[in-house]
Amino acid sequence: MLRLVSPGAGTVAVDDVPVLGVTGGPSPLDWSLEYAPIELVDPYALAEDDPDYIGLGSGTGFLHSELMGVFPAAALADGIYFLLARARPSGGGLEVLTGQVIAKGVDEGSLRPVIALRDPPGGSRVTLTRKILGSIQSERPLREWHADYAPAEAVDLNNLGSEAPGWVRFASGTATVADGAIGVFDATRVPNGSYLIRVVAWNDLGLGRVEPLAVEVTGEAKLGRLRREFTDLKVELAGFPLEVRRIYNSFKAGQSGAFGHGWSLGLADADIGETVPDTGANLFGATPFRHGTRVYLTTPEGPRAGFTFRPELAASSFLGAIYRASFEPDPGVTERLEVPEGSQPFLTIDSAGAARLFLLGLPWNPDRYVVTTPDQRRYTYHEHDGLHVATALPLGAIEFLTFERRQKHLAEVEGLHLPLVEAADDRVFVQERHERLAGGTGAGAQEALEVLQAQWGVRSGGESLGARGIDAGRSVGAGQGAQSHDRTQRLGTAFFH
Repeated sequence: MLRLVSPGAGTVAVDDVPVLGVTGGPSPLDWSLEYAPIELVDPYALAEDDPDYIGLGSGTGFLHSELMGVFPAAALADGIYFLLARARPSGGGLEVLTGQVIAKGVDEGSLRPVIALRDPPGGSRVTLTRKILGSIQSERPLREWHADYAPAEAVDLNNLGSEAPGWVRFASGTATVADGAIGVFDATRVPNGSYLIRVVAWNDLGLGRVEPLAVEVTGEAKLGRLRREFTDLKVELAGFPLEVRRIYNSFKAGQSGAFGHGWSLGLADADIGETVPDTGANLFGATPFRHGTRVYLTTPEGPRAGFTFRPELAASSFLGAIYRASFEPDPGVTERLEVPEGSQPFLTIDSAGAARLFLLGLPWNPDRYVVTTPDQRRYTYHEHDGLHVATALPLGAIEFLTFERRQKHLAEVEGLHLPLVEAADDRVFVQERHERLAGGTGAGAQEALEVLQAQWGVRSGGESLGARGIDAGRSVGAGQGAQSHDRTQRLGTAFFH
């Protein structure tokens, strides 16, 4: 293994530059470093002997980001040069070669392609198809260019050239583009949400440039989409309607969900997306929301909905202005989006427009959202864990737990270690708890359990949920449960494995 680690490819030097390299392998290597003006050598034929190369250094052994030689930029004329490193096992074997471009007194436009995107403007909403207009120019021969898109939350903004998010290519070419159409982005073939479009171009030196463009996909004109829903459980748990749906969406056929590729659990997964990167699991590493940040989620009824963060000024004081978090729904969206703090003011907006916690100054990027439907049912979602609580005043609430959260919840919060209901694979099971329900009979839980037993083969651990009355403050099965301190009656808990 042989690699040049410094300077980076395409560096424009003024003074002499140390060149550092790394070698690897089971045995020591005989290595060398050379350079030549780019016009005198062929960077695609490294193995050919060329008398135009000038030696900068050589040695034997292993290199660990160590000096291989010094590029004499100060004594050279302005131009583009090529560094060539060679290495061969000291005992004999195959030669390894690597190289890169370095320059002196050359402007960036002469080294790399230049990309300028003119339309649409960044942040535009796209509902159907939209031409991407701009130019791709290069002083050197252009090797190739391509235009791709990916969901914004999956993109590493610090490494736009990476292929990791699974970019989808929608245009490519080898000729320059002079203020024309680079490609057509088709919003009818992707789910609504925030997307990042990138245009990447490379020249004959292997030097490239990438230019990003953020767009928002909205609307319900989705050509070729196959979406089907199947209701597996529909029951009233002490007056609260509980409906569990399996949803197939051909737009997600490449994703493996709870029930296979393209499948998701309708009520449990809101598939929340934000137009700011998820850079930290705590307040200190989070990327803050800004005025205009977009949030997308799947509503409890199934459609995808978008909201825009619009902080509202609540009060001003000598400590500064304090804002409440407010989200403006897209046209046609009937649901309301909030955060658990509700209308309580708790934010400040800094000079850069970023939302931060008032007085603390820490960046604010929520991971919990509350969706209120037109019939005033409230659903609390976690960005990664899915549905937490569903509330229908004045009836009460149902708490939803993943299998992992259920185990932690029972052990740490309620002091219970009994598997009241067991399930295999991806199943749903319901447990009534905390307070007297349905006249103390537990009928809602029994009905839910019977449906689950009939459709999914869920079995109870010990006795059935409805076999015993439920006393206030006690859980079904055995053991003293924790008291409910909510003002609303806690109707039950639904667990998702």
